[in-house]
Amino acid sequence: MSTHNGSAFTELIHDLLHYALPRYGLEWEEPHIRNSIKVFREEFGEAVILFRERHANEFKSRMLRISGMECPEDVFQYIALFCKSTFKGNAPLMELFIFCAFLLDLTIYCLRLYSLELYTEVIDDTSAVFDEYVQQYFTVVGGWYALYHVAAQYTSYACLLTKLNSSVFSAVGRAEADII
Repeated sequence: MSTHNGSAFTELIHDLLHYALPRYGLEWEEPHIRNSIKVFREEFGEAVILFRERHANEFKSRMLRISGMECPEDVFQYIALFCKSTFKGNAPLMELFIFCAFLLDLTIYCLRLYSLELYTEVIDDTSAVFDEYVQQYFTVVGGWYALYHVAAQYTSYACLLTKLNSSVFSAVGRAEADII
């Protein structure tokens, strides 16, 4: 079983959704047949959730655009445009995080507002995204390791920013109290 193909990537997305959706009060049933070795790690799921939460306003505006679309074909065209604008090769593993967070958000949206068929089609279509944008980074040994390494770095970075921001707000709050 290979971990360097579209099936492994699609299963990574299924595993991500199975891991993340309960946090939003939703469920994802994993497919019963697995075509590759399980490569998902919880650290990756945490990093994607964290990325989604830190960019919540951007995701909300995207979902508002999608909510105005009248048919599934429009949604698929929007996803294709999103992929073209996201996957530029500048920071491929972060681009993958952005895409996974987008898929998580889109799945949440579809589960809450659309039919089950649309979100199943969207997730199953991720192997095409792998073939077009991601595969080149996972055809060498170490691609998954690099992804998990970037996940750990992003989580550390986001936590550090949160601590720094809370320290700044505490200092500002103390300064305001001194002034008053």
